[in-house]
Amino acid sequence: MDDTEDVIRYADPLDAASALADSINRRALRIARNSNSPQQLQNSDGSWPVTECACGVELVPERLALGRIRCVACQTEYERYERQYGRKRP
Repeated sequence: MDDTEDVIRYADPLDAASALADSINRRALRIARNSNSPQQLQNSDGSWPVTECACGVELVPERLALGRIRCVACQTEYERYERQYGRKRP
């Protein structure tokens, strides 16, 4: 169940299963939305705070427009680490 909800007991197993599936779907949606949110915001003068990846590669304008702070190769490695270890990379 969601952290903000009280535990509800259902007499019908189908209602309990439906509530559980709904809770899981809402959590997955929240995680997906958070992972796709911009990692940086454009400054008021139109510049970006971070224009270069930590590996030294200049970020392309398309990635900057998405608010990203990593090049494609570093982002791929970051996501691979998350899938493999189940946590954010240090």
